[in-house]
Amino acid sequence: MYKVQRLEAGIRLSAFLAKKLPEFSQKKIQHAIDLGACHINGRQERYSSYKVRLGEIITFNVDLAVSLTKKQTVEIVFEDDEILICNKPTGIECIEKDIQGLFSDEKLRLVHRLDRETSGVLILAKNKEMQTKLEELFAKRLVTKLYVAFVHGVVAKGERLIQSWHGKIDHVHNLYGSVSATKGKQAITLIEVSKSYPKYSLVKCFPKTGRTHQIRVHLKEMGHPIIGDHLYGKKYTKLQASRLLLHAMGLMFTHPKTKQKVQVRADIPSDFKIIEKK
Repeated sequence: MYKVQRLEAGIRLSAFLAKKLPEFSQKKIQHAIDLGACHINGRQERYSSYKVRLGEIITFNVDLAVSLTKKQTVEIVFEDDEILICNKPTGIECIEKDIQGLFSDEKLRLVHRLDRETSGVLILAKNKEMQTKLEELFAKRLVTKLYVAFVHGVVAKGERLIQSWHGKIDHVHNLYGSVSATKGKQAITLIEVSKSYPKYSLVKCFPKTGRTHQIRVHLKEMGHPIIGDHLYGKKYTKLQASRLLLHAMGLMFTHPKTKQKVQVRADIPSDFKIIEKK
């Protein structure tokens, strides 16, 4: 716990913490802040660029920062000579070099991406030819995708097909939303309630397209943003989580080389189950 002194007022939050915690790099501190490790006067702050103010009390989850320095063990849910599919943990950026580092394999190539805070199944190709073929499957909408999310509020039972024209609405904060047909790309998500609770719901999401933040935006525009979504659910503060509760649970597609059906599943992570107890 740290109190901002007069000479410290006005500096960036990440810089303030870097001075207090020299054992961590500023990049690692920024990453931890993004994941909800920092509170200011009891309020969670996820922007490392925040300018600290005189007298503010800042707390930082050191244990989370330490965990980010450790090499993570990543579950492999499918592998053959051409493809590797893993269960990506939350907090891992989908940058090819970083993903390769998880497996110590510089030949692995990203086929698609998940948001840093989103966990779940991620397809990697072992060569350029397979990467191209798998990317074509995604482009032709021949990959069936299943996500699960905990959302704020009680969602009405039944299925709902959400269709919109999707585009960036705020370049400063990297926010997406519904725009005109001339400015956006078509986004389609089928949403189905899996389980309802008094104040929130567990939903299944079947995205038919793969736009940036698509599921997050569609759920927010329904009035049910994902728990832990600091970009699209800021005003929903009564029930929070340490990260975005969105998980890529399953994928199904026809293997481009063997022509066999590949169907994989990554179990719901433990932090989802913690929310169920609240």
